[in-house]
Amino acid sequence: MIHKPDNIYTYKSICNRILLTVILGIISNYGLLELMGGPPEGINVLTPFIAGTIFYVILVESVIWIDKQLEKKIPFTPKNFRRRILSQLGYSSISAIIILCALMLLIRFPNYERDTIIATVLFFLVSIIVFISISFIFLLFRIINKGIEMISEVEKLKVEKLEMSYRALQDQLNPHFFFNNLSILKSLIFLKKEEEAKDFITNFSNISRYALQHSDWVTIQVKEEIEFVKQYTSIHQERAKNSIVLEIELSDKSLNKELPPMTLQLLIENAIKHNIADETTPLKIKIFEDDQQMVVQNTLNEKPSAYSTKKGLENLKNRFAILVDKPILIEKSSTHFTVKLPLV
Repeated sequence: MIHKPDNIYTYKSICNRILLTVILGIISNYGLLELMGGPPEGINVLTPFIAGTIFYVILVESVIWIDKQLEKKIPFTPKNFRRRILSQLGYSSISAIIILCALMLLIRFPNYERDTIIATVLFFLVSIIVFISISFIFLLFRIINKGIEMISEVEKLKVEKLEMSYRALQDQLNPHFFFNNLSILKSLIFLKKEEEAKDFITNFSNISRYALQHSDWVTIQVKEEIEFVKQYTSIHQERAKNSIVLEIELSDKSLNKELPPMTLQLLIENAIKHNIADETTPLKIKIFEDDQQMVVQNTLNEKPSAYSTKKGLENLKNRFAILVDKPILIEKSSTHFTVKLPLV
């Protein structure tokens, strides 16, 4: 990702910076004059303030310019961290000394041997302290900004990785859905149930449209998923001579929440695939809520020959793990198979 650098040379930023620097210069020079007991003999009281303010303005701008140039050539990275700090402090020190010497050459004191030496030493010490403070402030801000950028980068990469993982899981689910339903169609044709096969194809086209339309969706409202599974279940109810019973007991609050698309379809599909469903032992599937979770429960009467790779449930677990902190809970007793889903 390319970050657009902040423009620190706008009219507003320059004015704000100069104002703060002038205030800093006035405070520093006031303290310096207090230490000296007043300005040197023969020097107007405004001269040190003007000279100091000019020095601080030039110093701050030079530190900013050096910081900008070094950011282009030696950007803050773990590898360049030590080199960058030493380079910035070194170049800024040289800049401060040059500016200070140039400024001192421009100021001539009448009593050079006494007043100028004292003034120069004190001004130099104060300037070095201020310079070090300014340099470290810029370094600190640069490090903080770089840290924020790196955190943002990491978070974005995490989101992108999760999205890629989710899409990959979604791509696995769609072939699983189509394969299982085409297997049902194949069995109807094999058993020569032509009318049932025709009805299945018609209904299958409708539910396939839903599956394709929502294949890229991360989540979908529960009420939409419920409408879909009603239609999906009706296909199997026709085929199984109404030996499949679907009960739904959900509040409006739960219906307005969300979950990954095709979740309920997968669970109902697994229930139908792995359990016996006939008039004497109908398969009862119930969808209800319990403790802020959606529960999908079916009676257990397993087919002896049913084979399962369990990829569908693993896929579902992984998709929910990406979206919510709570895991899917799967419970199996002698009479029921229960899946508890956290809603988004």
